Amino acid sequence: GSIAAHDLYLKGLFEESRFSRGANRQAVQYYERALAVDPNYALPYARISNIIQLNSRDGPADEIQRDLKKAVALAEKAAALDPLDPGIQWSLGRAVARLRTPAALRQGIQSLERAIQLDPDFADAYAYLGVLYISDGRAEDGLRSVETAMKMNPRYPFWYLFMRGQTRFMLKDYAAALTDFEAAEERNPTANVGRLWLAVTHVQLGQLDDAEWQLDELKSMGFKSNIETIIGTQPIQHPAYLDIYKKALRKAGFPD
Repeated sequence: GSIAAHDLYLKGLFEESRFSRGANRQAVQYYERALAVDPNYALPYARISNIIQLNSRDGPADEIQRDLKKAVALAEKAAALDPLDPGIQWSLGRAVARLRTPAALRQGIQSLERAIQLDPDFADAYAYLGVLYISDGRAEDGLRSVETAMKMNPRYPFWYLFMRGQTRFMLKDYAAALTDFEAAEERNPTANVGRLWLAVTHVQLGQLDDAEWQLDELKSMGFKSNIETIIGTQPIQHPAYLDIYKKALRKAGFPD
């Protein structure tokens, strides 16, 4: 009900779309200012949840779990305020799935499928379902879901390519995955998780020098996570896919 709060929310969205830690900090400040104007405005809670769970990749395991639980709580608060907003269901699904339990994965998938029920043209929900279907051992379904998103939104953001690359990686189509990850990195070179997947894909293609270069680039960007943290802060749970991923991370030079 507040134009001022909505204006601050839109400024936060602009900053968040840059996918850097500095921009995310600025986005959170805008969202918090929006909530100071209107504490019942649901969307800023959901966006802060997104940023917290994205930023939770670094740090000790106990801090990561604390941050992920906070992200879920904020998304649940947003959903309680506005249960019919598909974007909020999308945020809730993303946050919950990262808790990495079978029940959380099911809830995450249900939230994203609920988002599509609320808005059948919600391309972002189809795109993120791709990685949750991977988590559930269904990479082929994940690929179809991401490609559905790309058809719905032909001017898709970089992370659609990133999601499709993950599905292709798990289907062992490494050349196609590399094409996706390179295109995603070209669009947004500040998103360090893209370089992580570039490293493991180069490994699978036998391009060890390229994998080492990507790891060096990550380190120069302040990336300090080890394999345990990387695995613990993404939703992939399917044992066969996890085994492929862990082995590639280790071969790329990421520390245990």
